Amino acid sequence: MGIGPLGVSPSEIVGKVLKRISRSSTHPTVTFYFTDNTTYQVRVDGYNPMYPGIPKEIETDPGFGPILQQLEGAGPSSTTYTISHAKMVTLRDRAYELGKKESRWDQQHEAVAFKFAEEGRWHCIWVSLAEYERNSQRCIFRNFDDVYLDKLDRPSKKRRPGSRGGRLGGNQRWNQ
Repeated sequence: MGIGPLGVSPSEIVGKVLKRISRSSTHPTVTFYFTDNTTYQVRVDGYNPMYPGIPKEIETDPGFGPILQQLEGAGPSSTTYTISHAKMVTLRDRAYELGKKESRWDQQHEAVAFKFAEEGRWHCIWVSLAEYERNSQRCIFRNFDDVYLDKLDRPSKKRRPGSRGGRLGGNQRWNQ
């Protein structure tokens, strides 16, 4: 995938300090909120919420789990996490389909990788696709897709002429 027409270069988040992280419960995304009031989101290439297709799940390295739990939600964190390095990386994982004719293959896919200055180890976010047998936990299909980093525009707090009031203040909403 690379940095083509989708998203922004991960180098844009280098030097930024995380204030909060959130995972969507309905879409395969992870959102980073930084102390400079910028917001970035890890998204799945080609994902359309109107036609989600095979269920997709954001995955991370095991070392990122505790950090994600600490920064998830609205509570302030006593620990600072500053992005010191960030880039797109290509991962290679084993994909498979089970059934009448089983097949296995190596699947290359793009992931977002980053380091925190405070700990100096790489973390990674990618997406997997999986289908399970009905009435069973047996995975019968597993594959991977590309992710990318995108910058979210925050709504302006200034009311525009002709905008309607209300809770969202007319056109004021997150562009996703």
